[in-house]
Amino acid sequence: MQPPIADAARLRILIADDYAPMVLALERLVSLDCDVVGRLADGRSLLAETKRLRPDVLLLDLNLPNVNSLWACEEIRRTMPATKVIVLTGGLDPHLRPHVLAAGASAFIEKSAAPHELLAALGDTPPP
Repeated sequence: MQPPIADAARLRILIADDYAPMVLALERLVSLDCDVVGRLADGRSLLAETKRLRPDVLLLDLNLPNVNSLWACEEIRRTMPATKVIVLTGGLDPHLRPHVLAAGASAFIEKSAAPHELLAALGDTPPP
């Protein structure tokens, strides 16, 4: 059984980050135009919850506990190609960018970036 969709025109977002203030900030930032369908604080159930919730976008912390986020990104892109993955990081290492994008991420954004950067990345996602 698929979770209900509140409004078919709104993007459905799953937030996977272990830092509660960041989750709250992300939720506030996207809540005007998107529906947050879930929050995960570690990677143990990341793939299962992503498959169950079928979000349009996964906001994935690069250093999410209990999962290799690059591997998870590859798996999600392989098994759920309709789900866009945006990888977030606390410290943007430019050497990681090609690896993150090669793993299938649509964007690699520093958590301290201006809000419009994340909103622009979301804006590149067509509505469901």
